[in-house]
Amino acid sequence: MDRLTYSFQTFPFGKGLIITRGEEIYFIGFEGKLTSEALLQEAKTRFSQYELIEGAITPFLLEQIVQKSTQLSLRLVGTPFQQKVWGALLALESGKLYSYKEVAKLAGYPKAIRAVATAIGQNPISFVIPCHRVITSSGEIGGYHWGIEVKERILAYEGVLVSSEF
Repeated sequence: MDRLTYSFQTFPFGKGLIITRGEEIYFIGFEGKLTSEALLQEAKTRFSQYELIEGAITPFLLEQIVQKSTQLSLRLVGTPFQQKVWGALLALESGKLYSYKEVAKLAGYPKAIRAVATAIGQNPISFVIPCHRVITSSGEIGGYHWGIEVKERILAYEGVLVSSEF
């Protein structure tokens, strides 16, 4: 059985779990709605075909993640549809918010807004693939797999004001 390494790391906006193989990133998720244990269990379920072993990532890789380096190697495990949606998310400009409808158009599926929203919610590499930049067409924050508070902290970190608290 192939192995992946997991490591809990502290980001400027909270604690997260990173799963890698060497310098290739498979998963980034955050504590918020989930405890560390529940987050790790979700990752184990998602990557059940792999053995997950605890290890360390290099400080350089963590810095590249936080800075969203274009040199990051991402291993996107998903359907072709999901991958196309995640690719559209990667094209979103930092510092701006987008509606699900806008992302659906960018992904090439302008009439599949609900399916696109579902794929956004299944993004395996949160923060780097900026699903947090997607809000409802009415301008509300909307949902976030890791919790609204985490989404707001990430958006504040990126300099997007989302409420009077920031």
